[in-house]
Amino acid sequence: MLSREVDAYLILLAPDGRELAQDDDGTGSTDARIVLTLPTSGTYTVIANSYQGGETGRYAVRVQSLNRSAVPTAPSNALVRQEGVLAPGAGTATLPDGSLYQEYTFQGRAGQSVLVTLESPDFDTYLIVLDSQGRKLAENDDAQGNTTNSQLSLRLPNNDTYRVLVNAYDRGGRGRYRLTIR
Repeated sequence: MLSREVDAYLILLAPDGRELAQDDDGTGSTDARIVLTLPTSGTYTVIANSYQGGETGRYAVRVQSLNRSAVPTAPSNALVRQEGVLAPGAGTATLPDGSLYQEYTFQGRAGQSVLVTLESPDFDTYLIVLDSQGRKLAENDDAQGNTTNSQLSLRLPNNDTYRVLVNAYDRGGRGRYRLTIR
């Protein structure tokens, strides 16, 4: 839940009405985020609220399905920490060069410094960071000359939703990976 006007507060209810999760500022700011694997199929309820009683204002809520192989783990100092598998199937798309990619998003502020790291024991990683308009801000193949992991350090130009593409250096790259955005 994103808002510049209220201190966001989210509550997630299971199909039986039981509270599964709640969050006040899981994004490290006054925005709220809940990331978890749903325990059963059914209709879930997301309650968008404010932390302080009586707050009013505009807000946006986004619900996103992650691929089934992803295992969310979100330490408080990370904007995104995601483990997954780059392979054909749900949650994976193809770039014009024929290589597979998976996309993650995060909210960033103008002037904010972020470190994006992509590691894999299975393939030579390739990172791409785009703004919400699809403009490429940065890309990286090898963080250091003798590694196949990727890393980018950048200062964000605007308050925006940024897109990170998890990709392989070659079209045949497949396998496990870990993406961290701090």
